[in-house]
Amino acid sequence: MNNDRFRFRVWDRQAKVMHYLGAVSDTELLDCGLIIMQCTGLQDKNGMLIWEGDILDHPFWGAFVVVWEYDGFSVQNEKYGVVLEPHQVQQSKVISNRYENPELLMTWRNKHDKT
Repeated sequence: MNNDRFRFRVWDRQAKVMHYLGAVSDTELLDCGLIIMQCTGLQDKNGMLIWEGDILDHPFWGAFVVVWEYDGFSVQNEKYGVVLEPHQVQQSKVISNRYENPELLMTWRNKHDKT
């Protein structure tokens, strides 16, 4: 199994900084007041790790957001209602994440809603 799947990062809302952590236990993450994101264990087409909250650009479908749903990760596109399969995710490119650059998602939505 890929050990990257058990890595975490946290978004500090006040400092507006992303912190990357190694493998940590649940107790280390409780009550810290940060937004906690887990690595999916997948890589994009450039070999970058894909994390919960990342914004991906797929060559055909456009922008997607990586979210945790129920018991696993989902990569969703709101406009088309499309969910990518793992092999499709690996054809995409990480362009940012919803916390450090939320405007990217809004810009993409506005641009494509007019078409």
